[in-house]
Amino acid sequence: MTTAELTARAADRARTEHVQIRAIAGRPGFYTTRSKTNRAEHYTLVDIDGGQACTCKGFEYRKSCKHVEALRNRLAREAVKAARSAAVLPTEEPEPPIPTHPAGPSARRACVCGLYEVEPGGCPHMPAAA
Repeated sequence: MTTAELTARAADRARTEHVQIRAIAGRPGFYTTRSKTNRAEHYTLVDIDGGQACTCKGFEYRKSCKHVEALRNRLAREAVKAARSAAVLPTEEPEPPIPTHPAGPSARRACVCGLYEVEPGGCPHMPAAA
């Protein structure tokens, strides 16, 4: 089989067998998966500088395996998710808050300056109540 055929076969097996890849906490670029034939056996996968490798016999012999293809699928999904998060549409600027006058927020009528609603005589622009 050619390398392309081996890769396509491994990718198909990764999908049909639902190979699950888990990240190893505290070790960026390192992942683990469980063997389908021997549930007690685990394989370690690495992703370094865009290249992936696995500790299973299939990868050792063919340089291709369903575990690496499942890892590539996971990395592709994570890249799409990260790109979507980074491409968040800019939100509108929130309206600036209406300034409160030192006289307090208990507003009854607008000041002539148009900025504050305060009690009569509470703004320097308003005449004092007689």
